[in-house]
Formats: sequence, structure tokens, C-alpha cells
Amino acid sequence: MAEIRAVPLEDRAIVALGGDDARRFLQGLITNDVGDVAADRAVYAALLTPQGKTLFDFFVFEYGGALHLDCAAEGAEALVKRLSMYRLRADVTIEDVSAALAVTALPHADAPAAVGLAAAEGAAGAFSGGVAYVDPRCAGMGVRLCLPRDTAPEAFDSAPHDVYDARRIGLGIAEGRELAVGRALPLEAGLDDLHAIAFDKGCYVGQEVTARMKSRGLVRNRMVPVRIDGVAPSPDTAIRLGETKVGELRVVRGNAAIAMMKLDALKRAEADHGTLTAGDARLTPERPGWTRF
Repeated sequence: MAEIRAVPLEDRAIVALGGDDARRFLQGLITNDVGDVAADRAVYAALLTPQGKTLFDFFVFEYGGALHLDCAAEGAEALVKRLSMYRLRADVTIEDVSAALAVTALPHADAPAAVGLAAAEGAAGAFSGGVAYVDPRCAGMGVRLCLPRDTAPEAFDSAPHDVYDARRIGLGIAEGRELAVGRALPLEAGLDDLHAIAFDKGCYVGQEVTARMKSRGLVRNRMVPVRIDGVAPSPDTAIRLGETKVGELRVVRGNAAIAMMKLDALKRAEADHGTLTAGDARLTPERPGWTRF
């Protein structure tokens, strides 16, 4: 239990959707199946452009009988505006409720048992006046809590944000602006492997492009965690295989990073057919267990 520490995620916001049409409204917009969201189940999802590029990623859970989105705080206002643009005459209310609710992470593989949940992605339940759910992307990320702001998870010592980032980046999971908002395709970021896309649901914004890429195997680039040997370069530094540019760094934290790379170059590097470099540093790709590419 002592190893499980609570990380306040002040860079997250909570957006609530109410009204009789809230579920039907959201179902027609996002990549995952809102029908799966219940008091005992949360999902991870994204809102795309009509061209299939990722705009926002978020978690969807039920609290107080309403749908709530756990999203990046820096994009919360834009997300509310985007959803409102689609509302038209639907009976839906869309409100940023971050002043009342806060997000805390328990980034440890044993966290589900500590809050009384099964160790299954998306498993959810009531906790301390709020909601606890296993990270729907990867159970190795532990548990997320959405609690009233005057409530703290007293059973756990607190930890800095770096603890959460270290686990997330070590697993190769990008989020928020790291997904190259408006530029990257969800399959390039592995959102299918992270359970964010329901390929058997009805239409949503950007669905046609996403389904076509999946069915035709058109993904040519992919985010992947890499280990840095040498002085860590800055994000956006070009990655080279020999003299050829094959990608760029997206996230850098110490000697851990997430890179966007061409898949054929990644395969050649893994087969020891060349050395990947970024600046003066050498890169070693590391495939986490959740990936299937």
C-alpha cells in the first residue's frame, strides 16, 4: 500500500454533460461507444476532425447520473465550444465543473485492489463521494479518481506530477497536446490499442477515415516509447536512421521519450539494421505490452 501514492492532476479538467439527449448526442461524435459507460464502467475516447485528425482525448465516466469527461485543462474551453457547436437543438447541457471536481491518479499496477476494483481496464465504482476507475487505456497506469475538491484520498500519500508522467511515458502513452492536436491520426498514436475506438459502433465525426485506415492497413507512422542514451534532445528533434529522417521526438522526460516514427524504419532498427539517433543521442525503441503493431 505504501508504494501507491496519489498524484493530483491539476492539469486536468472535468466537463459534465446533462440533459435527456446527452448520451445520444455524445455517441454521434466520439470514437468510443457511449453505451458502454455506466456506474461500473468508464471508457477512453477521442473527438476527431471530419478529416479524422485527433482534436481531443478524454475519459468518459458516469457520476451523479450524468456523463463526465476527464480532459486536458488547457483544452477544456475549446472542447466545450466544440461540443456546443454540434449541440443544435439537442437537450444537452455542457459545463466545465472543474471548480467542484478534481482528478487524482494512483499510478500503480496494484491500485485497483486498493480501492476495491477489479484489475480490468475501465472498471469503475463509487469512492469517497466521487468515482474511481481503472485507467481504460492500460491497467498498468493504475486508477483515476474524480472527487469533490474538498475531498482528498487520505489512504494514500501524495506524490508530484513527475511520478504520473514517468509511468505514462515509460509505457509510451501520449495524451493531450502530445498527440499533435489537429495533425495526428488516432491510429498513429495507438488509440485503437488503448481501447479508445469502437470499430463496431455507428457513425461519428472522422469515422470514415479511421475505419478505412484500419481496414486497409494504411498506418505508416506510429508513436513508440524510446530510451535515450546521451544528452536528451528537445521535443520535435528529428530522428534519423543513418542519414535518413524517419521521425521526430514528441515527448521527452529525462532519458525516456515518446517518438513518432515510420513503422518500416522502426522494424529495421529493431532488426539491428541501423542506429536511431536524435541530435547526438542514440535511441532504443521499447514496445510496451499493450501495443499490437
